[in-house]
Amino acid sequence: MQIRNGLKLGIDIRNNHSLDETKLLILSSFGRKDDAGQFKKAGFSAYLNKLNRYDTVKNMIAAILQHHDSQPLLNQHSIEQAQTKKKLSQSCV
Repeated sequence: MQIRNGLKLGIDIRNNHSLDETKLLILSSFGRKDDAGQFKKAGFSAYLNKLNRYDTVKNMIAAILQHHDSQPLLNQHSIEQAQTKKKLSQSCV
């Protein structure tokens, strides 16, 4: 059996056109500088480094469901910024 990493699996999923509507989230063990570009190019909607809190993962999944492929790749920072904006707008009401 061939060993695959998450990036290769994502590429294989993207190459299967019957799965074109599938949203992909990758959990990475390492946070390297070029990861975001690789993941976006491979067709992922979002990525997180491993060992995140439950709320972060839950909020990421909710954001992915509203994400369009033409938008920038979602990551932990974009989720945190959206949460901060939401809290600020709610406190102003």
